[in-house]
Amino acid sequence: MYADRTAKGNVLEPEGMIEMKFRTKDLLECMGRLDQRLINLNAKLKEASWSSAPYGMVDSLQQQIETREKQFLPVYTQTATNFDELHDLL
Repeated sequence: MYADRTAKGNVLEPEGMIEMKFRTKDLLECMGRLDQRLINLNAKLKEASWSSAPYGMVDSLQQQIETREKQFLPVYTQTATNFDELHDLL
């Protein structure tokens, strides 16, 4: 068998593999562990839901969390893709 030095012998492309290994739910959980702003927003949301905070405040915090997650999901997806590409090089 002959192959170019830069050839890859993957069954799936990295983009397809991360859909199985790093699902969106897993990436969102990872963001919740690593992003300090999300950690703070989740703590505020938890505190607001336990206290008698106005419903608008809880809704506002949930919207901020969703906005932050949507903003950084492509970054985490690209990082997972790069990680999978590195894994295939070994």
